[in-house]
Amino acid sequence: MGLEVLRAGLQSTVQDQGRFGYAHLGVSASGAADNFALRIGNILVGNPKQSAGIEMTIIGDKYRFKSDAYIALTGSEFEAELDNKPIPFWQGWSINKGQILDIRSTKTGARCYLCVAGGINVEDVMGAKTTHLTSGIGGTQGRILKKLDGLDFGTLDNLINPVQRINKSITADNKIIRVTKGIQWLWFHKKQKNNFFQHQYRVTDLSNRMGLRLIGNTINNKKESEIITAGIPLGAIQIPG
Repeated sequence: MGLEVLRAGLQSTVQDQGRFGYAHLGVSASGAADNFALRIGNILVGNPKQSAGIEMTIIGDKYRFKSDAYIALTGSEFEAELDNKPIPFWQGWSINKGQILDIRSTKTGARCYLCVAGGINVEDVMGAKTTHLTSGIGGTQGRILKKLDGLDFGTLDNLINPVQRINKSITADNKIIRVTKGIQWLWFHKKQKNNFFQHQYRVTDLSNRMGLRLIGNTINNKKESEIITAGIPLGAIQIPG
């Protein structure tokens, strides 16, 4: 049971919920960029939430199914067709052997997920299947998917009852980004804070799955220095000294 990649997208990788417990060795948790979407996809096909799926970025892949399957597409909505007919997101869908799923460019957002009943079955590396591109581990030889790659599905032994569809559209309002004061909030004068909040910043091409690098007005702090290296929460805004 499995599928074959007929056309590889921009950056597609096998991802699960992450690889935990190895940060002290310099191996980050990684995992799906949109954990919520991957979990919902697994629920829709009846998988345990930690099952691996395929994460696609900006431009998706084209697949031929080598066996019958039950799938769901979640995350940001991409243009998607099954045998040249539109296929919806956020619901389970039966696939027959030989059918072709074509996932093209995004309509909104950056990443979508393909979940399959049984999960994507690749070798566990340090307790997870997730791909970590920087260290080249997990997934398919630690790299993005390429044309003619073949991926197998896991067994159907541990499936739970799938949810056939989500009755309400799952969307997020991204028009306003809310900011919480961090512990270095007092390092910045009011003028510098206003400079940050009242001007536009542009995402540069140096961005990746770890973070978005912005370009715009320079922000200076009172101390003219960097913070001591420390753990930071998801969504933190880092301002170099």
